[in-house]
Amino acid sequence: MAKELATLGSTYHALVKVKPESLDQTRHEVLQHFAKRGMPGVVILFTIPYAEAKAHMEKLGLDIGRIFFIDCVTKGAPDRPTSPSP
Repeated sequence: MAKELATLGSTYHALVKVKPESLDQTRHEVLQHFAKRGMPGVVILFTIPYAEAKAHMEKLGLDIGRIFFIDCVTKGAPDRPTSPSP
């Protein structure tokens, strides 16, 4: 994966569709690619919550300061305001 990303240059959009059995390795390679180059990126999390992904990336020593995560797993906090029912 890193080899393919390196051929794209410095400005691009990429959507990476991954088989479940290689998800962790591919996620690591893609985030490592972005982090090493100080590139911004967006990661949409469908399988693990943000807190778990962040802890894993920090454990691997990746600087994810310019990576934005969209967490589709974790539910909103229960005390979060909601709109009134119609």
